[in-house]
Order: sequence, then structure tokens, then C-alpha cells
Amino acid sequence: MRIRQLAASIFVLVLPTSLVLSQETKPPTDFRSFTAGDVLQAIFADYNHRTGRAASILNDENKPALVRLSQAKLWRVDGQPNLVVLVELAGSDSQFDAEDGLCGGCVAYAMVAVVKSDGDRLELMAKQRSPASAVINGDEPANDSKKIPYNPFDPVMFSGHDELSLDLAPFRLNSKEMLIGLRDTHDWMGDYQTILNLYRIEGTNLREVFNSTVIDRNIQTKIYLSVR
Repeated sequence: MRIRQLAASIFVLVLPTSLVLSQETKPPTDFRSFTAGDVLQAIFADYNHRTGRAASILNDENKPALVRLSQAKLWRVDGQPNLVVLVELAGSDSQFDAEDGLCGGCVAYAMVAVVKSDGDRLELMAKQRSPASAVINGDEPANDSKKIPYNPFDPVMFSGHDELSLDLAPFRLNSKEMLIGLRDTHDWMGDYQTILNLYRIEGTNLREVFNSTVIDRNIQTKIYLSVR
């Protein structure tokens, strides 16, 4: 299969503006009656509103890991409003510390998920696989992370030098299916590039079907729109 020419919008080199949510910020207008905690509860059945932790995902202390809503965007498909979100998982509690944050050479997980409103509650449509542990690495995370075998359903891995941004341009797979985009922009010591990932909803899972560098300041990048 090949993504239709409509996906050529990925050639635009201007990154789209993202709606970044703090822990206190509510989701977009169509979902204004729900809190960030409500969204996380729909994604993780064992999410604790009081502690901000998901019991099934363990951190570096072998305790429930902190999770937070990083970004949220409204995604209309056939006129129906859905909410696409990016959730960050903390391998260590200090990762969510405003002063410490994620170190440049450290690697963490983030998950893309889609929820919809069902009356007074949120319903999970699809998400990437939840890891059993939010911890990816040891002393040399950038090298250790490369040993993790590829799985198209796995969550995203990013470093402290990366910036993730949801991209909901109209990436059309076929006449009935739209794809969800996520840009990973890496900027460190003159190395600047953006990778575009596209995800397809398969049942209640999100599967990566496209992954390619779309911006590279050092070379002329050719983009082949092929789907795995």
C-alpha cells in the first residue's frame, strides 16, 4: 500500500503549533467537561487521580510510575470529534521535576492514544502498547535503548534533546482511514532533524506504518511515502 498524495503535506517544513497541556489544563473545547485526569483514567484503567500514577507501569524504584498528559489535539473524522493525546511516562519521579526534567542523554517513553466522548464519560478508542516498566535504560541509555527490538505497537522513545509534536494533518491511508502523525524533532550540537511517524488504528491498538526523516538541515532529504 502507499499513502495517497494528500500526505505530501509532510513536505512542509514549518512545524505545526501544538496545544501543550500542563497537569492543571483541561482538554480542548469539545472535551471541556473532562479533566486531564479523566483522559488518563480512560487510557490507564489503574490510574490514580490523587497520586498521578499508573499502577501497572513501574518506575526505577519498582513502584507505580507517574504519567502525565503532555499534548492533546482535537481530531475530527467523518465529523466526529475525537481527542488525540500524547502521554509521557516517568522512569524516575525526577523526570517530571521542572528543574531536573529529562537529561539530554536520557531516554523515556511517551504514548499516543485516542479517546472519544460517550456521554458523561470518556472511552478509549486506541493506544500504543503500555510498557510494563517506564525505565528504558541504565548508565548509557542512548546505547542501551538500541537493543530493544522493534515492535510497531510499542510506545515512542525520546531523549532530552527531542521535542515531540502531534501532527494531525489529513494523512489519508485510503478512502476510509486517516492516519495520526507524530513529529520527533531532534536538536543537539548542530544536528537538527525531524522524523515523522504515522499511526493506523487497528482495533484498540495504534500501529506505526510510516517512519521517515522529513527535515534534515544537513542533507537534501528524499521522502518515500511507503507504508509498512
